[in-house]
Formats: sequence, structure tokens, C-alpha cells
Amino acid sequence: GGKTIVIPNNRLLGRSQQIFNLRCPTSGLTRLKLMDSSGRVLIELFAESMEAGQHKVLTWDGKDSSGNYLPSGVYTAVVVAADGHIYKQNFMIIR
Repeated sequence: GGKTIVIPNNRLLGRSQQIFNLRCPTSGLTRLKLMDSSGRVLIELFAESMEAGQHKVLTWDGKDSSGNYLPSGVYTAVVVAADGHIYKQNFMIIR
């Protein structure tokens, strides 16, 4: 049981990788998207079926879906769980 948890590191320094920890509360399709401050989806990092309680560690290279490095700013990691619940966590990129 328990909530879905997405915990990005506090900041992404330069072009190093960002780590996301994801724990799934319910079985089924789970998605992790990164959005900018206007709510635009920049990239979908993960879209797979997960079992309840399953844990994933995802590594992101700091690029959007077009392969461009995102500029400094505040972004939001959004998890959409199989049961329809949405969980959000803000994080910063510092270039």
C-alpha cells in the first residue's frame, strides 16, 4: 500500500543525470511525465504496467522529447497511477 512517491533530487547540476524514485500504490499502467511551469508536457519518462508496491529507479538525462537540454528553472514530475490518482513533485534544474 501507500502513496505513489516520486522523489527527484533537489537540483540537477549542469547536465548530470536526475534520479527519480517511483513506488506504485496500485497495479496497472503507471506514467511519469515532466512538465514545465505552464503545464506543457516536456517528456514522458515512463509508461509501463507496475505491480502494487513495486519500486522503480528512473534516470533522466535532462533532455526533453526532442533531445534538447532543458534550461534552468522549476519543473514538475507528474505521476498518473493506474487508479487515476495524480501525484506531483516540483524540482529545479540549475545550469
